[in-house]
Amino acid sequence: MQIPGFKKTAESSLIVSSSKPLPVLAAVSIFPSPGLLCFYRCAYLLLAACLLSAIFPWLVTNVVWLVLLLAGWLGLWRSYKHQQGNFFAGELWFEQGDWSLMAMGETRKYQLAGEVLCWSLLIILPLREVDTGKCRYLLIANDALSPADGARLRTWLRVCLKPKV
Repeated sequence: MQIPGFKKTAESSLIVSSSKPLPVLAAVSIFPSPGLLCFYRCAYLLLAACLLSAIFPWLVTNVVWLVLLLAGWLGLWRSYKHQQGNFFAGELWFEQGDWSLMAMGETRKYQLAGEVLCWSLLIILPLREVDTGKCRYLLIANDALSPADGARLRTWLRVCLKPKV
């Protein structure tokens, strides 16, 4: 967890005494975030507009530039759809040293894969799947959680993943 004025490495937040395991975090419901979706839409529209403004002077002179512009827009659209597919909606909880994510009736186990970012508007959990080793960044915006779940998750992260000095 990033704490202002405190420098640490990801490993220092993961050092846990084997005699005292971390407490259980009850399931937190995560909903689709309209704010995060709006941010992604605006960012990708801005990128598409910048691409158009950069290529616009040459569009009238050569058809190749039009094809290049359309290919760039297609790439942006595919990237946007990929990012939109990564949004998580489901339940998150922690027990027995593993994070669990349940979405659409399927539960997967994860472990922390780096430093946790815990801000008032955004939480980023870097997770590595236990079975496959595939990494995933779980972005949880403030509007994706109920106020009670958001407070409980932030408190748990700040207290239980406090850097060891």
